[in-house]
Amino acid sequence: EFDLNNALYVRIDRKKKFPATAFLRACGIESDAEILQIFFRCEDAPVSADDSPAILRRICAEDVVDKSTGEVLLEARHPVTHESIKRMIEKGIKTVKVLVGSPEKENPTLWETLRKDSYKSTKEAQQDIYKKLRGQEFIVPGQAERYLDNLIFKNLRKYDLSYVGRYKIFKKLRPLLERLAKRKDFRFELPSDKRRTLTVEDIIVTIQHVVALNNGTAHSAPW
Repeated sequence: EFDLNNALYVRIDRKKKFPATAFLRACGIESDAEILQIFFRCEDAPVSADDSPAILRRICAEDVVDKSTGEVLLEARHPVTHESIKRMIEKGIKTVKVLVGSPEKENPTLWETLRKDSYKSTKEAQQDIYKKLRGQEFIVPGQAERYLDNLIFKNLRKYDLSYVGRYKIFKKLRPLLERLAKRKDFRFELPSDKRRTLTVEDIIVTIQHVVALNNGTAHSAPW
């Protein structure tokens, strides 16, 4: 469901709702960089004094890291600034991965959803979702991870698509699933037509499809 600002939320187990990107993190799509590169078009842009006007204020699609020290020079989802360009040149960074165009225009729903998503890791998202769904503050190590895994991906008694459900997903979303599975920059797979529980791939393309419908561009994808 969408809020008044067009951010996308998912309701888990028909109870609490969470930003769709927070749900993705809980499913293993952990970082801002992964989410950006899955849902937005990206490109590698050269970094130099001459190229600075072309990359200034563009959104970084992955953390820029000084490999010699491990220092993060610019975080994913942040705009390229004069200062960050200067630091990248000083550290010998030759290229930076940036979003193509403006995220507010390319995919306004996902961009707004990311703004509402305060989680930074899979573990953080899993634990907070578990606390809100179960009403528990104390969590035994591994409990939140097992709970979501069983609720969504593994336990047929909790959530059973059935073969008919899998057929319907393939009928509507197979082109997106196939394109996702062909990507070289991620390790996604095409779900088996015998699979009766959801997969991360199902969730990604469902979000892509719902967002595209909301934007009036059904079945479009950045890949």
